[in-house]
Amino acid sequence: MLGTAECEEPADFIAWHPHGEWVSIIGAQVSEWNRGVRLIAPESGAVTLLGRHKIKTSGVSFSPDGNYLMSCAWERELICWDLRTHQRAFTCADAGYSLTWRLDGIQCAMFPRAKNSLRLYAFEPPACLELSGNRGERLRPGAFSPDGRWLAVPDSENLCVWDLASGSPPTLLAARPLKQPSFSPDGSELFAVDGRFGDARLKAWHLTSASNPAAPPRLTPLSIAAPPGLYSAAQAGDTLALAGAGGLRLVARTNLGSGAARVLSIPAEVASASPDGRWLAITYSYSPLVTVYRLPGMEELARLETSNLVGGVWFSPTGDELTIINRGGVEQWDTATWRPKRRLPGSPVADSYVLYAPDGCGLWRVTSLRDTAYCDRETWEPILPLPANVVPLALSSDGRQLAVSVDDQRVQIWDLPKLRSHLRELGLDWATP
Repeated sequence: MLGTAECEEPADFIAWHPHGEWVSIIGAQVSEWNRGVRLIAPESGAVTLLGRHKIKTSGVSFSPDGNYLMSCAWERELICWDLRTHQRAFTCADAGYSLTWRLDGIQCAMFPRAKNSLRLYAFEPPACLELSGNRGERLRPGAFSPDGRWLAVPDSENLCVWDLASGSPPTLLAARPLKQPSFSPDGSELFAVDGRFGDARLKAWHLTSASNPAAPPRLTPLSIAAPPGLYSAAQAGDTLALAGAGGLRLVARTNLGSGAARVLSIPAEVASASPDGRWLAITYSYSPLVTVYRLPGMEELARLETSNLVGGVWFSPTGDELTIINRGGVEQWDTATWRPKRRLPGSPVADSYVLYAPDGCGLWRVTSLRDTAYCDRETWEPILPLPANVVPLALSSDGRQLAVSVDDQRVQIWDLPKLRSHLRELGLDWATP
């Protein structure tokens, strides 16, 4: 005996999740209890009620990939449940009493009201995954883990951490605020800056999945021996650059508990490292200056005098370009010569940023919260303008997943290859160099 789940009424049919995470049951009698659509954890017996039909549930069937549950009912309505969010994905009227899947999950079949006919349906999952569980608004830039397993996004109340390999709710870390999330290269640890600018600390957690698929992931706090008064933190491989009132501290990830660090008495407020670990850029409050150093030796390479007060800087994936957003617009600098390549005048909003595509051909521009787009890196021309209520938040290291906020309240993950496939069918896809 592995486990027992108590049911109010006799079960008439049992459906197993393809990965063994749940079973779903329906009963024979017409009752309030049998209107429900439930998931039962096999070992613990914990019951999750997804929702109810109008009359009686007549059939349940898991999709072969385990991401969806179809439930049919006596009112001849089918409900598709997204098991990653435990929400309704869609409903279908004039359905049969049960449904069966093709083994690959691309098609399904059912008998409609007329018993002498069989209907075949193509099942087309959305190109996005709707995440749930965040409580606050004002969603801000987050980060995927390098392996694409975890997503961390801060909002006005918490730092939300999702395990994308399961349909579990996120772990919510109370914000003071918690910002600048980043992951270790192996994806096992999460870092964030906790507190206000100049009075913050570095926090870190070890990440593990919960044993119960319906439970949020486990985040175990790690001990960090670092002085307070932190401004920002940047990660360059296994080294963290901590900018604070006492200067810049370069700390190996393995030395965070001991506090052993290389301390440099150079002015540093916001540190930004290039993805390839070659450069470290330092910016300052209410200043047009950007100072660039070579890692790991920290030799000063250039002092870039921009045209206005700097808001933020971002390196391209190969480190050959530096994008600077200031109060006068956007500037792109060549890191081979440390000279400006182009200036694009404008009036970016506060907290503007860019997300470079991993192939380096384009970038996601967020200089206005009502006008965001994927742009050509060389011309800055929009390739894929986004709806006015959609803002990019994070891009996976392989470029396949884009996390966006919708109406500044909901988080979605877009499958970019699927999205481009749909656009290609409409003749709207673009050429990639």
